[in-house]
Amino acid sequence: MKVLIDEGLSTLQQLGGIGNHCISLWKHLKKYVECDITNYFYLNNMPRIAKRLIYLGLANSEPYIKKYDIIHYQNYYIPKFLGKAKGLTTIHDLGGLKFPEIYQSWYNAYFRNVVRNAIKRSDAIVLSTQAIKEQLLSMFPGVEESRIYICPYGIRSVFFEAHPFEEDLAPMNLKPYSYFLYVGNLEKRKNLQFLLSQFAEARKLSLIAQETKLVLVGKRGVGYEDFKQLIHKQDNIIHIGRLSDEQIVILYKFSKAFVFPSLYEGFGIPILEAMSQRVPILISNIPTSLELNRRHNNQCFVFELGREGTFTEMLSHLDKNFTNITSRLNYGDLSIYSYDHIAQEHLKIYTQVLQS
Repeated sequence: MKVLIDEGLSTLQQLGGIGNHCISLWKHLKKYVECDITNYFYLNNMPRIAKRLIYLGLANSEPYIKKYDIIHYQNYYIPKFLGKAKGLTTIHDLGGLKFPEIYQSWYNAYFRNVVRNAIKRSDAIVLSTQAIKEQLLSMFPGVEESRIYICPYGIRSVFFEAHPFEEDLAPMNLKPYSYFLYVGNLEKRKNLQFLLSQFAEARKLSLIAQETKLVLVGKRGVGYEDFKQLIHKQDNIIHIGRLSDEQIVILYKFSKAFVFPSLYEGFGIPILEAMSQRVPILISNIPTSLELNRRHNNQCFVFELGREGTFTEMLSHLDKNFTNITSRLNYGDLSIYSYDHIAQEHLKIYTQVLQS
């Protein structure tokens, strides 16, 4: 079997969820099978539109330049003609369809079109959760379930292997267990305006200690302008920006709790990262987060979207009792998210697709 991972330009920018997934999957797949990954580094300095047009041409020629059995497209686009190769696509989320008001109208139209074409052209569709499968089937009811496979994302090896010490926090000017942590893009879909205002409210009402901070890690995203003033006007809210994996592990490890109030997720990798460091987790009651919580012994604290009082009460409880809560946490087996295991699960899907 010869496999190509088409990363769809996702590795040309600062690595996010898709780019990290593509690289990790490729690194572990090639232990078991002949596997390549596309590398469009020479397009990096081109204008965005030119870069996209050239990519489309290259993606359409890939099936014919080299003879692959499987081409796995990771960034929503899949060519119309694949030669003798079987084409798979991973649909990471449907945020552009679930929350059209967040994005520009041209993007919503583009997103719906590429998802529709990806579904139509794929021999198989890979999704990360049952919740996303249900959303896909409700939005595109003609999709045959036999073409859909569920396979979660993995956790990069650093989250299993790192053993940080408290003094590792010093370069970031933070003390151990003095802060709540958020990791992810700073965008409207993540419900950060709600998080920031509720954190400020909890401090105002003395529901949490006055010295407790909120640390935000991630790049600015869609809708950042709507809530950026809530970050800058309070000295106890810290936006650190992008960090290395090793630094992020340190921040997880010594946080009072990880907070993830998102309005919508395709999966929720930061939840698993926080679980790997055995910290308390506060999540919203969206389907994907609830699915992960059920899979891991219902150990997360869950608040209902729209209920502000519940959120501040949970912040208060975590702030005062995080030590006792941490000592009782049991998220179960996380080794199923090692990329070695995830690669083997993908191989099973590829084998089934070729046999069918």
